[in-house]
Amino acid sequence: MTDLVPCELVLFQGYPGSGKSSAAASLANSLGMHDYDGALHFSIGNYLRSINAGYIESKFSERLRLESAILSKSQKLDDNLVNAVVDEYLGNLTGSGLVLIDGYPLYSEQVSVLRSNLKRRKLSILGLLIFDVPEGVA
Repeated sequence: MTDLVPCELVLFQGYPGSGKSSAAASLANSLGMHDYDGALHFSIGNYLRSINAGYIESKFSERLRLESAILSKSQKLDDNLVNAVVDEYLGNLTGSGLVLIDGYPLYSEQVSVLRSNLKRRKLSILGLLIFDVPEGVA
């Protein structure tokens, strides 16, 4: 029997339409059936929309509903709100495995908050994949 290790994160970064969500979903599906038990794909945009629609319980549900016009147009939400929602998600992780996060951190202001939250939760980043698609291809 192997010892469980805490969740490790792989961040997928890139412009909208660069393929990061598709790649993360495909990789999570593939890894979930092989080496990692329960590889998760966490798309911040999908997660925020799911909270807003009432599919996911969150202590930030009401605040997201107030921001629904911004969310529906994929405009920038308040960094503090996004950071708090991601931290809530990280706090709900149980067991071990791999978590593929796409679309976060999106802004430089979010990087230091993520680092702090990961340190506090004793989580680590295993890797970073940057999707740099030439202009006009995405």
